[in-house]
Amino acid sequence: MSSLHQFSLPSPLLKRGFWLYVWKIRGQTGPPTFYVGMTGDTGSHTAQSPMNRVGAHLGHNERSNALRRYLKSKGIALESCHDLQFAAYGPLGNVPEDKELYRLARAKIAAVEKALWLDMEAAGLKMLNECPRCRTNHEAAAFAAVRNAFAPFLRN
Repeated sequence: MSSLHQFSLPSPLLKRGFWLYVWKIRGQTGPPTFYVGMTGDTGSHTAQSPMNRVGAHLGHNERSNALRRYLKSKGIALESCHDLQFAAYGPLGNVPEDKELYRLARAKIAAVEKALWLDMEAAGLKMLNECPRCRTNHEAAAFAAVRNAFAPFLRN
């Protein structure tokens, strides 16, 4: 049966840069499952917008649709989910053009991404993706800001 669906898109989500984001996936039953990610490609040394990642996650390109792949590995078709909610925080810092400076800046964001994932898991939230691999220590102030920003989204 056909029906109208709509959503609002805040235009800042179109800005390129380092962003952290969280997906909240509600199946037909049970508690939500969460996915934590970030923008900032390791190979191309570019940081896309969160909306670029949304499109990639929901698409069918197996090289960039990690959310779809993780759900499929659990036997869940993306289109069968009750709803998908997305929240992004950023942009965080600057995206350097120099490859070595980019790598260092990205590592700082990746460390906060990992800390957020671990914090959510410790709080008893069901995590869809694996814990991000990062050996850099996170900055406490950066993590506190990210944690506070996502707190309302994680409670609902």
